[in-house]
Amino acid sequence: MMGRMRLKRLLRKAYNVFPWARRRGLRMELLYWDNWFDDPRNASELAYRLDPDAPVDEVWDRLLSALPTQARVLDVGAGPLTAIGKIFRGERIDLVASDVLAPEYNRLLANRDLKPPVRTLYAPSEELVRHLSPRTFHLVYCRNALDHASDPLQSLQEMYRLLEPGGMIYLSHYPNEADHQQNAGLHQWNFNCRDGQFTISGKGTRYVVNDLFEHVTALRTEELVIATIRKAAVSVDSPSSRISLA
Repeated sequence: MMGRMRLKRLLRKAYNVFPWARRRGLRMELLYWDNWFDDPRNASELAYRLDPDAPVDEVWDRLLSALPTQARVLDVGAGPLTAIGKIFRGERIDLVASDVLAPEYNRLLANRDLKPPVRTLYAPSEELVRHLSPRTFHLVYCRNALDHASDPLQSLQEMYRLLEPGGMIYLSHYPNEADHQQNAGLHQWNFNCRDGQFTISGKGTRYVVNDLFEHVTALRTEELVIATIRKAAVSVDSPSSRISLA
């Protein structure tokens, strides 16, 4: 297992950047990944994430089939190693990964001499456009990470700004994760879907995302809340969007 003193140094660096209220959550997230790398039950998943020639799974095959050839994909909140495969029908995906803890994650990898096929870049989800160019992605993907954001609505607006016309945000999260985790660590927001209405609630607020963006679809399976937000193909920023996305 990674030396605890070395991990504490990484945590101290993270604490210098983030408000005190998030420190415990960041510490838990880094410790989670420290343990994840050392758990033999994750060996096959680790090998998949490290494989530069790993094919995409069935879900990603369907997603990419609906996108233009050579589509550009962003994985928001990707962690130290994106879980997305790298090859789609014999072609390499134009894949970018981002995370607010990227510097710390990259040190974790370096300490284990692990070389990611797609290195995670530093970009808080609330400030994506400061680090990545607007209107350059066909698909922005976020799995079990938006509930970690300090402001998920701002994060969605940033994701939207990154989309090409006709592009799509794809979200996949456990329902009501903040309640299930008792607001532990970074889990501060609940996602839910009822009658096609995608909601985000927490910290005394509740958003119906369908009322804030157009072209929202959502469904709840036994295990997940899956939602998509599409940008109109006829303009860069849909003039009929219900919040300012310029």
